Amino acid sequence: MIVTIIGPFGTYGRVGELILLFYWAVVIFWSVFSSIFLSSLVRASMKSPSIPATIVSTLLFTITFAPFLIWFTDLALKPDLVARPSNVQLTVYVLVITTAIGVLVYQVETHFKTVKPQGPRLWRRLPQALQANIVRLSSDGHFVSIHTVKGSHRIRIRFADATAEMDGVEGGCVHRSHWVAKAHVIGVVNKANRPLLVMSDGVEVPVSRTYRCEAERMGLLPVEHKPDALATS
Repeated sequence: MIVTIIGPFGTYGRVGELILLFYWAVVIFWSVFSSIFLSSLVRASMKSPSIPATIVSTLLFTITFAPFLIWFTDLALKPDLVARPSNVQLTVYVLVITTAIGVLVYQVETHFKTVKPQGPRLWRRLPQALQANIVRLSSDGHFVSIHTVKGSHRIRIRFADATAEMDGVEGGCVHRSHWVAKAHVIGVVNKANRPLLVMSDGVEVPVSRTYRCEAERMGLLPVEHKPDALATS
């Protein structure tokens, strides 16, 4: 409707509105159909979105659509009544417009494409808005609080089951009620001769004597050397 009223490429006021409406409807329909078909072929054979794929799609569309546009313009608008652009000009128009659309599509797919997040199985128990890197888990009776970089969520689950669903994430239990992700431990402090792990969310997680060996295994604490006599006994 818009291009019929505007009448670009010398079509304004040269033929009837119904003819122009038919002309632009066919041109737009065939351009959309052709672009989807050719893009599908390119995506099946090349990595997309990518600059080479965008260039190939643009050239293929121009080569195949420009001849159709020239033929259909001569057929539908009668060149003796319409002072249309030359064949070269029409081809250049197709190339320029297709390039602009290709660049726009590439930018959208590269920067705004929604990617399904991938993470540990425990993510399935989180709201989608909180499905981000997990900093730590903390147990409170029959409930476990899952702390991510986007917030916290409390669910009813056994602590052992929750830690088991953290597959693929390097971390471990440093207390009977605390599991930490190694990547989010940013420091260690000692209070009352007890080591505390400083997490990226600012919380200090205690390391119990029972689980100290696990913290040492992950390299979060230095290995505690026992006296020779105690080690022998």
